[in-house]
Amino acid sequence: MKFYPVKVLLFVWISAFYTSCTLLDTTPVVVSTNANFVSLTFAASQTADANVSKAFFTVAEYDAQTKDSIIVNLDSLPYRTSIEKVIPTFRFNSTAGTYVHRVDSLGAFRDSIGLTGKDTLDFRRVVKVTNIASDKLTRVSYRIKVNVHQVEPELYQWNKVVSQLTSDMGLIHKAVMLHDSVFLFNATNGSIALYKSKDAIQWDSKIMVSNLPADAPLRNMVVFNNKIFLVYNDTLLYWTADGVTWTKGEFSTEAYLFKNLLFGFRDKLWAITQTKTDSKYHFARSSTGASWEILSQELPANFPVREYAALAFVSRVNYPKVLVAGGFNKEGALLSNVWSSEDGINWFDFSTENKTFGVRSASSIVAYDNKLLVFGGFKANNQFCDSLYMESADEGLSWKVPDTLTNRIRKPIYTITATKADTTYLTYEKRAAQSVLVDNNQNLILIGGVNNEPNPFADVWKGRLNKLVFIRQ
Repeated sequence: MKFYPVKVLLFVWISAFYTSCTLLDTTPVVVSTNANFVSLTFAASQTADANVSKAFFTVAEYDAQTKDSIIVNLDSLPYRTSIEKVIPTFRFNSTAGTYVHRVDSLGAFRDSIGLTGKDTLDFRRVVKVTNIASDKLTRVSYRIKVNVHQVEPELYQWNKVVSQLTSDMGLIHKAVMLHDSVFLFNATNGSIALYKSKDAIQWDSKIMVSNLPADAPLRNMVVFNNKIFLVYNDTLLYWTADGVTWTKGEFSTEAYLFKNLLFGFRDKLWAITQTKTDSKYHFARSSTGASWEILSQELPANFPVREYAALAFVSRVNYPKVLVAGGFNKEGALLSNVWSSEDGINWFDFSTENKTFGVRSASSIVAYDNKLLVFGGFKANNQFCDSLYMESADEGLSWKVPDTLTNRIRKPIYTITATKADTTYLTYEKRAAQSVLVDNNQNLILIGGVNNEPNPFADVWKGRLNKLVFIRQ
């Protein structure tokens, strides 16, 4: 083996040179004074609730009273998520040590412990965290709040807010939303009265409506472009912007008859018409209600012409759609068909694939919480439908009875005596032809209706889904 003494000496010299440079370097080491919060994530211990990993924490505003900022998850964890056994991972800009401060079940200070990164903590008791920066002098404290929903988000809260809106409620009545208010029209004693309310609880005194026929088919009212429209006697179209003063449009010279209104959809008011020459039924649409375009194609077989439920809504993917369900066809047959369309021209009959809607007339459908809800209805021989309250999660294709543990129309009545506390319920009575509305505060409003004797109802119920009205708790 050859030996190269020159190369060895050169290597030793270079090593000594770099070593001497390092020893002579007097640049001071910078120690961070930044102890601020970066992030917090949760992991569950083996016996804990895996939902804790869904928590996303941020630093909320500085609290001048406590002189602390708050680490908080603004979007609450799911209802009943357990936070008793949580493994937290804190990240700060720098740290020489982090401590959490805990209280007992009464809120009194218990202790402070240093975090190791493997700690399992009960975050019902953790109230504050203190971090010390790398300089071992600067420290920052944050209060900690872990939000967990305290109310079942899928629970509907119902209440009977009015027992008897009027003592003379007629069999024919209808409520609609107009100008962010509820307008209830009631035909009784040969006249029509209007009742208005902002919240469906407090109602203004009735106003008599003089220029609308007393036998007008109030149930067929449709709201379009901030006006209420109504067809009468096949050739007259009435509309109003205030519910009191109605304008009459005369169409007796046209080649068609108005059989019914459908909905407002894609900036048009839609109707069912019948041509005078051949008695065939067609869809029609209008931008104002003053002039109409009669579409060439006929109504599909088994498309309803009266006592149907119709709805224009926006799908989950923000696409406008319409639905027409149940009712009677032109031959007078009671239908179970559910028709869906995205343009008002091409229609699809869901009932060819799914029969869960059932035969039904005089029902009402609304869109709520990305679902469709149907209320009330008669089946054959004017008997109540088997299921008077159903929901569809697939835009009308299939229908089912809601889970009665979370969605039952009833009002709890609490009774407390010296010996016990008891809860009974006031239940929503079976009916059809009720008005069903959704206000701007995500309240469902049920007004009136008729039973199968027939007798009218004059009550008002309000309900709402918890998760639509709370953001954080």
